[in-house]
Amino acid sequence: MSVRYWLILLPFVCIDCSDFGPDNSGKVVVSTDKSSYGALEKITFTVQNLSEPTAYMWHCNYRLAYRIQKEEDDAWKSADDTHMLCLAIYLSGAMPIPFDQPYIDTLSLYIPGDYRLVMDVGWDPATTPDYQIYSNTFRVE
Repeated sequence: MSVRYWLILLPFVCIDCSDFGPDNSGKVVVSTDKSSYGALEKITFTVQNLSEPTAYMWHCNYRLAYRIQKEEDDAWKSADDTHMLCLAIYLSGAMPIPFDQPYIDTLSLYIPGDYRLVMDVGWDPATTPDYQIYSNTFRVE
């Protein structure tokens, strides 16, 4: 088949396809500022909504909730669930993450290993999360 025929078919190949999948996963991303950190070094992470509509992520007193996973034996295992605890005296619920308005936060870890962050994302603040997002893998030395 000549190049001319491939060019004619090309516009039809990607009709109704998305880089983010049918469940909108991938429109909200979380990433760290570096791939390697020293023990107790400040790890800065950024959450970004790359597209409309507004996403919602759960928070405790306006700090986004996340879980930490550590890679052990070629599997991701929960490293610390305490980051999800929110005392009843604090404001919690779904926090809007508008398009192109990044949320930046920090954390510190001291046990060496490979880690990632896990966060819940939804498209409706009144319902449960639609899916989870995972950060890039980062190392603590």
